[in-house]
Amino acid sequence: VLRLRVVVDGREVASKTVRGVDFTAPGEYQEFAVPYDPASATATSIMFYFERIGPVAVDADAVSLYTPPVPASAPLQWQAPNDYLRNHGIQARFVDDSGAFSTPQDLHTQTGALSYQPAAGQLRTELNVTPPSVWMEAADSNQSPAPAVLNVLCVNCVDGPWQAETDEQWLQLSSTNDTLQVTGVPTGLAPGIYQGEVLVSLPSDTSVDSVLVQVTMTVGDIDEILPEKLYLPAVVR
Repeated sequence: VLRLRVVVDGREVASKTVRGVDFTAPGEYQEFAVPYDPASATATSIMFYFERIGPVAVDADAVSLYTPPVPASAPLQWQAPNDYLRNHGIQARFVDDSGAFSTPQDLHTQTGALSYQPAAGQLRTELNVTPPSVWMEAADSNQSPAPAVLNVLCVNCVDGPWQAETDEQWLQLSSTNDTLQVTGVPTGLAPGIYQGEVLVSLPSDTSVDSVLVQVTMTVGDIDEILPEKLYLPAVVR
């Protein structure tokens, strides 16, 4: 959908490609971090480019610059460079080891110093499951298709593990800390197309959106199940 580029003195120093699946909700602004290093203390210009990939509409609201992350503990105290406070307002965001970051937090200044209690800024907890859908093919009811392995990332999870469940009798699930294996069981099924869902959730935090993975399994000869074919004209050069 979009490529974000950072150019310092005519040289690209960082870029990030944003896909449609990276947007968590339609019609809402979303922030993306693009870490970069100017690589020169004498840099005279920094340019930010928003390049569309394909026929999409992109609205860019603002570009915010943050210093590199530094270790901190509460209370955090920081001296303004040369006691220069500008408008007496400072914002910070908090980053974890995976790169997830909180929303900007206003920090209170007192004569050049600031203090902050971490409880005021919470990193967003979310579940990411890839791929978002599964397709499996069984030659017949006696041959199970190859299992599908999904990657499950629980960003900023602190209150317990995620879980996966399904109501389909022809699906079996097994999981590790960061993977989910989906196995199709065609035993006793007539030839045809079967569709179901796997729900991945975080039971310890009901405020976190669950993820539905669509699963499709075909049993039998795919050419007989889907007889419709599309023929394209051949081009001879």
